Amino acid sequence: MKLLSFPLLVFSKIVCSMEIMEVFELSQVSNRILNCLHLSRIRVHTVNVVNDPYAIFIYEEESPLSENFMIHFVKTPRPVVGQLKVNNVCINVCGKNASQKVVHCNSNQFGYGLIHVLTHFDKIFFRMDFSIGIEISTINEMKGILCHPIFRKCGYLQFRGENETLSNEDCQYFLEKTQPNRGITILSKLGSDFDYKKILHFSRLRVPNLGMMPLETLKALDCEIADLGNHQFKEADLNDFLHHWIKGNNRKLRRLKLDGFEESPDWDVLLKDIAHTEWNPKERGKLYNHLDVDNLFLLSLLSSRMRVSIEAFSRKRIKSIGLRKRGAHNSFFAVTKNNEELPLVLLHPSGSKHIKESRIYVNGVVITSCSSTSSYDPLIFLDKNSYESTLKLVYEHIQFLFGRRSDYEVTHYRSCKNESFLPTYIKPTRALVYLTDTVELEKLIDWLPSVSFLKHLEVQDFSSKEPLKSKKFNTGIWSNFQGEYLALENVKFLETDIIDFLNEWKAGKGSQYLKRVDISLRRKVCLDPLRISVGIGLKTLRRVFISYFDQEYERRTNSPFKRIDLFTEYIVRDTDRAVATVYLLTNRIEICFLKKNELEMKRMGFINR
Repeated sequence: MKLLSFPLLVFSKIVCSMEIMEVFELSQVSNRILNCLHLSRIRVHTVNVVNDPYAIFIYEEESPLSENFMIHFVKTPRPVVGQLKVNNVCINVCGKNASQKVVHCNSNQFGYGLIHVLTHFDKIFFRMDFSIGIEISTINEMKGILCHPIFRKCGYLQFRGENETLSNEDCQYFLEKTQPNRGITILSKLGSDFDYKKILHFSRLRVPNLGMMPLETLKALDCEIADLGNHQFKEADLNDFLHHWIKGNNRKLRRLKLDGFEESPDWDVLLKDIAHTEWNPKERGKLYNHLDVDNLFLLSLLSSRMRVSIEAFSRKRIKSIGLRKRGAHNSFFAVTKNNEELPLVLLHPSGSKHIKESRIYVNGVVITSCSSTSSYDPLIFLDKNSYESTLKLVYEHIQFLFGRRSDYEVTHYRSCKNESFLPTYIKPTRALVYLTDTVELEKLIDWLPSVSFLKHLEVQDFSSKEPLKSKKFNTGIWSNFQGEYLALENVKFLETDIIDFLNEWKAGKGSQYLKRVDISLRRKVCLDPLRISVGIGLKTLRRVFISYFDQEYERRTNSPFKRIDLFTEYIVRDTDRAVATVYLLTNRIEICFLKKNELEMKRMGFINR
């Protein structure tokens, strides 16, 4: 049945349940489809435009469209393999990754394509809101592009470039061209003569490197939420500001965050002649719980008493705790029940003697930190000699704050040659691993037997020269992983690799706890489904079977498995006659290991008697 034959209400329900990339591709079919999509009032949270790298991506939090989608303008020219038709204009496409929801276009069409894509998005999505992130080092490349009227709808403007300086002229130019109506973030340095008054009226203001803002300018804040850091204010200045607020000024201000004190503030000076009461968690717990998670974490480092006070209020919003590992750098973040990622702390090894030291409490233990400020996330520089021991303390501290029974996940980007894959005391229930060489592969295989609690494992092969298609990659992960869900992305497998694995499972060997395996091959790598089917001895189901694994658990744990396919073939394990359904394509294999045996499947009518 044709999609347009449905009434608009039914059509709207269908398209609102589709993924963003599917909606975008559907919008290119015809003008009639495009008009129907516009009438369907599809909501997205934000369309984000950045110029380093050149990309447009969409993300949202509340509507059924829960997947990210990105159009990436790659800098290295590639052969054209297709075209996008947006706003009645054709844009050359040099690649598409359906699993990662990315469309690749050549960068020479960035400015030209950006305007037409945003205009096209404006027709598809209801009340489209978008933000612009500008890299300061490439600021001139954006000046000509942002003259188009479409950018008058910009809600949020962000200047990036931690080591670059934003001038008054550039800031004024982009404010005039985009006219952001919601907020502004400046993650770069500010010029010595920067005019702060031009940014004080935004509802949301974030400037981590505030510099030499005068006190009188701070008193002129006309925003609702201000996140300011690395300031030059003293306790007496803030006391003056608080008296200014008490007199009835800054009426819009709901929250002011000031980071950058060299030491803990002298509260006697800061609160001089201001009526205040001691902190009482029983009386003010409800207000205290509204603080951001990163603030709760930083406050918990002040003392053991503060840590115990915070513990009662920090678990209510948190669904899981994550760790991102980039070599020796480790960053922890919290995932809320709304799937929002909130940074907790970034640990960075440093042997520098030029950074001022400070003392903080981690898991009730006093440690020496080289620094505790950053332009982006809460950052602690640690001495190399005490780094590993402190990392363990931080992990235990987070467990204490947010609960040991919380789900823990880890993303492993790359490791140092002399470093272990991941400490065994970190116990994630889900792991995403990016492999680039054989050394990392060996470390992963050695680590897997020690993590019996790991349920989800997603491995992506990003080796640049030769894909990791060795026998150790194929069998090492399958035989050492004792979890339930396994996803292998961007791999280069042969038909024999799949046949060997399934024959091992049929014989009752290797991993026997798996519930689902999802394998996606590299572009230009194709398998022969018929050869695999014959090699394994696949049988045909009597009627189509739909996999029925725990979808609610998968949604709650952000599973990498996004599709539920129809299975028509199966195999049976020799030891207990358990059934596994198999879905074969030339570039993708899905296997669903069922709890039901062959006899039960016959009774249900899926297998011939």
